[in-house]
Amino acid sequence: MDYDVIIIGAGPAGLTCGLQLAKAGKSCLIIEQREELRGKVCGDGLSSHCMQVLKKINIQEDELVSLGGKKIYRNITSNFGQLEQRYYCKSKEYENYAFGLSRDVFDPYLLHLARMAGAEVRLGWKVSKIEKYNSEYVIDSTFKTKKVVLACGAMGGKKLGVLRPENLPFGISARVFGDCNLASDAFYFKYDWQYGNGYAWLFPVGEKLWNYGVWSADKQKNINNLFKQLEQRLKHTYFSSIHYDRQPKGALIGATKGKVKNNLLPCIGDCDYIACYESGEGISFAIESGYHQANAIINDMEAETVSIPIRDAFCGEVKKLDKEPLVRQNL
Repeated sequence: MDYDVIIIGAGPAGLTCGLQLAKAGKSCLIIEQREELRGKVCGDGLSSHCMQVLKKINIQEDELVSLGGKKIYRNITSNFGQLEQRYYCKSKEYENYAFGLSRDVFDPYLLHLARMAGAEVRLGWKVSKIEKYNSEYVIDSTFKTKKVVLACGAMGGKKLGVLRPENLPFGISARVFGDCNLASDAFYFKYDWQYGNGYAWLFPVGEKLWNYGVWSADKQKNINNLFKQLEQRLKHTYFSSIHYDRQPKGALIGATKGKVKNNLLPCIGDCDYIACYESGEGISFAIESGYHQANAIINDMEAETVSIPIRDAFCGEVKKLDKEPLVRQNL
């Protein structure tokens, strides 16, 4: 079976790339080792910058609402004990809102859009070998293509020759249903010495649906204890009638402080390791990198570099909060 492009990996980067290629009339195959697109370790947060990126692939606000997403207007941060509130503001790179939306919903929706556009997707197939013969690639002695794009995440590309940086950040997250006494129009963050180069979070991602977790670039050995401590604080302070929608799960994060030079095949999303973890823009980066790679293939040119927005440029005035009825400093 011959294709113009084969994409390995059906995360946001791979699906976006396949979606754009199919729209342009390219025969495209997306191969994914998972049987279904569920269980991703992620905060489930689509940032205010991500709203701009989604418009590039024609995904609008009303679609996210119809998927059950929670519209978000501000960040509330415990910054080493000082509470700070940042409302989003519209600019060149940001909208004045964000969304909380489960990746168990968002990724299958991207899959649906890619298939509707004409991309072929094969789930449950783990690629083990990529061979090149002259100007043609052969995948697992079965699929032939002119171009291959790797979108197989922070871990999946290693066996396919992608150079992985050392000491990648590690995170643990869970998703729960429950009654929470925090305002549901904000993303909550906690920066503290115990998280080192990282933070804890709590995001509303649907009706009575919340995602919480911890990540760190230098406290990986203690990440399990940090997550358990956070979970206990949340359950005893903010939640009632709580139960898991997704059990706690950990994973490496495909982000670094600088660009990592990879192999000769183009890499997008976490597989490229260029998302700056300090910006918190992993999903928007993945989508935008897939978009740029598709455009590069369509126009036979080099892919544009994804520019990560300046941290905190999404907001205007930062308001210090001395006391807030719905936000306690022991988050």
